[in-house]
Amino acid sequence: MPEKSSNDTPSLNRLLAALPYAEWQNIKKACTIVEVHKGQVLWEAEERGRFIYFPINSLVSLMYESGEGDSIAVATIGRHGIAGTSIAMGLKTPDRAVISYTGTAYQMASDVVRKELADCGDFQDLLMTYNQGLVTQIAQNAICYRLHRVDQQLCRLFLEMNDELQTETFFITHAELANLLGVRRESVSLGLTNLSRQGVIETSRGKITIANHGKLMSIVCECHEVVVECRDLILNKYRSEHRS
Repeated sequence: MPEKSSNDTPSLNRLLAALPYAEWQNIKKACTIVEVHKGQVLWEAEERGRFIYFPINSLVSLMYESGEGDSIAVATIGRHGIAGTSIAMGLKTPDRAVISYTGTAYQMASDVVRKELADCGDFQDLLMTYNQGLVTQIAQNAICYRLHRVDQQLCRLFLEMNDELQTETFFITHAELANLLGVRRESVSLGLTNLSRQGVIETSRGKITIANHGKLMSIVCECHEVVVECRDLILNKYRSEHRS
C-alpha cells in the first residue's frame, strides 16, 4: 500500500482536529497518510488489527456478515471519525472493515495508539467520546434498515457521503450500494430510478450526482439528522472541555 509523509495539520480529519494542539504535536509523528482503495479489507471480524485509521477523503464501512454470506454496513466512517476503536482498546474487532471509497487516511499502529491512550487523557477522552457517536450511528442504522424505504436509505447514504467526502458526485455502483444496504440490487436500481425521475439525483454507469439537495432532504428519513446532531453535540462537548 503506497505511503505518503505525515502531515503537520490534523484538520483533514475532523476528529483529530478536535485534539488540543499540544496533544496533536505528541501524536503526529506516529501518523502516516496512506492511500486506501475501494474493496481493500483493513481487518476481518475477530481479528486484532495492526492499525487504526482516521479517514481524510476515503470511507470505511464496518460490515457484518451472516452465516449465509449476506452482508450489511452497520456504520460508515469518514473524515469525522476513526476506524478501529476496538483495536485501540486491545480487543478483537466484531466487524469486518472494508474501504468503500478510495482515498487517503491517517494510519497509526495499534501499539502506539494504546501507548498514547495510557499516557494522554486527552486522546483517550477523544476516542471514548467518538465511540458514543459510533454506537448511536450503528443503532440508528439498524432502525433505518428495519423501518424505512430503500429510497430513503439511499438518500441517507448519499448525505453521509456528501458530508464525509465533501462532494456531490460519487463513483459507486448499484451492486456496491446494495451490498452496503444489505438489499437486493434490483431494489437499489428501482430506488435510484425513482430518485432520478424526481430530479433528486443524476445517474450514469458507476456515477451518481446529487442534483437537488432540497428534494433529497425532503425525502430522507430522520436517521441522518439524528446521527449528525449526536456527533456534533459530543464533539463540541469534548472541545469545550479540552480547550488548549
